[in-house]
Formats: sequence, C-alpha cells, structure tokens
Amino acid sequence: MGCDIHCFIEKKTDEKYNVWQQVKIYNVNEWSYGLDVVNPYDGRSYDLFSILAGVRGEYEPLVSPRGLPENLSQDVEKEKIWWNEDYHTPTWYDLNELLLFKKMYAEKEEYESFIYFVDKIEMYLDFAKEWIYGDVAPGRYRVIMWFDS
Repeated sequence: MGCDIHCFIEKKTDEKYNVWQQVKIYNVNEWSYGLDVVNPYDGRSYDLFSILAGVRGEYEPLVSPRGLPENLSQDVEKEKIWWNEDYHTPTWYDLNELLLFKKMYAEKEEYESFIYFVDKIEMYLDFAKEWIYGDVAPGRYRVIMWFDS
C-alpha cells in the first residue's frame, strides 16, 4: 500500500485574533461540472516525504513533525475531521522556512524533490494571486500536511 501526502496552504487573515484561511485554486470537475479545490502538491515521492516529515524514507526531516496548529482554517479543520484520524505524521512549515531551506539545499541533488515541492507551492500562490515574490514575512503563510498509508 502506498503513502500519499495531503497538503494545504493557509494565509493569516487577522493578526489580532490569529485567524487563518485556506488559499484555494479551483478546477472544474469534468464529471459533475462543479468546482474542486486543486491540491498544491499531489505527487508521491518518498524522498520528499522523508525530508518533510521523516515518513517512508532515509532522510532526517528538516524539522521534527510538529503536529497540527490549534488554529487551523475552517476548511482544513473540515478535512482533518473527514479523515477521522486515518492520517499520520501531521506537520506544518512556515512558508519562509521552506524558502530558506530551498536556498540552503538548492545545489544538493538529493534534495531535488524538495526543491520541486517548494517550487510547486510558490507557483500555486502565484497562480492564486495571493502573494508577490519576496512577500514572505514569517507568520504570513504556512503549509500544512499529513500523510495516509
């Protein structure tokens, strides 16, 4: 049985009350003609999973898995409830952290899957018109993930 990543991007919308909102891009479902949320990353790379959270690979994670933040956006909270704890190794990264790690490991071939992952996150935010490159103040965006098996 394979392992998959479930990835979400959140943006802080209220500094005073620490409120977060999921960043979404929609795609038309060809069967129902309804709208589906596009995942920021839906690939399967055990090297990447290992680098991000120590899941299914040989690498030490960049940071030890942190669990889920208490103040999830409503949409990500609904996803968590839907999974009914049939997930494992939840963690999250501040976008600024990911970009710094990307710079640190840009020249290391073994981190190619991680660089690709961060590039996909950047493209997602750019396409969603959520940010301007360089607008990565710590605490503004976070990437939340968990895995299933």
